[in-house]
Amino acid sequence: MESAGGLTSDIILTNPSDEYSVEGVIEFRDANGQSLDVGIAAVLADKTGSLDIAYSESGAVPSFSLSPYETIVISTGGAGPIQVGSVDLSLSAGESTVGGALRFSYPGLGTAGVSTSEPLTGFVVPIQSNDTGIAIHNTEFKPVTLKLSLYENGELVDLGVDSKGKPRNPGYFYEFGSRAHVSMYIDEYFPALNRQEFTGTLKVEVFGGKVVATALEMGQEVGQFLSLPVIPLPE
Repeated sequence: MESAGGLTSDIILTNPSDEYSVEGVIEFRDANGQSLDVGIAAVLADKTGSLDIAYSESGAVPSFSLSPYETIVISTGGAGPIQVGSVDLSLSAGESTVGGALRFSYPGLGTAGVSTSEPLTGFVVPIQSNDTGIAIHNTEFKPVTLKLSLYENGELVDLGVDSKGKPRNPGYFYEFGSRAHVSMYIDEYFPALNRQEFTGTLKVEVFGGKVVATALEMGQEVGQFLSLPVIPLPE
C-alpha cells in the first residue's frame, strides 16, 4: 500500500454473500508494523455502504459494514509525502468473507491493481525482469524468519559468498518483525545479482508463522504494470 505524493491507493471491498452482511476494521501499518497515519479522502459505494472512522493517536481506523452484494471503495489521500506500508483487514467474529483488491493511481504514470493476499507459509513468484517488485507483510503478532531463494533454469543461482563466507543466495530476513512490511525490486533483495536482465523464479519460505505477498512487474513504458501470481508452495 502506498499513498500521498500524488499517489492514491483505493481499497475495494465486496460482500459476495446473498444472505449475510459483513463488518470489519481496516488498519494501516508502516514497514515496522506500527500504525500509519493515512488520510481517508473519499468513500464510494454502489448502494449505501457504511463507514465509520475512529481516530487514534496514530491516525484514522476505518470500520465498515457491507450488505449482501454491496461494494465499497475506500480511498487514501494524495497529499503530503509518499508513505509505504500495508493494510490489515479484520472481520468481526463469525463473519463470512469479503472479496477485495488494492488499486494504485499516480497522475501521469497510470493505474495498477493487486488482489487481496492469503496468509502463506511459502510461495514462488515468476521473475521476468529486474523491474519486478515483491511486497511481503508479516501477518503474525510475532517475528518470523524469511528464506529467499533465487532460481534460474531450475537451479539455485550462484551469487558468491559474503564477507563471512556465507552464500548470498539464499538470503534471509531474520526476526522479520510483528506486522512488518518490506517492498523491494528483485535486485534489491539480491544486490549481488548485478545483471541488466534476469529471468527465473523467486522462492520464499516462512518459518514461525505466515505472511502475505504481492508482486508487480513494471513495463518499459509509462503506465505499464503487470500483476504477477503469488503461487503457494505445496503443504
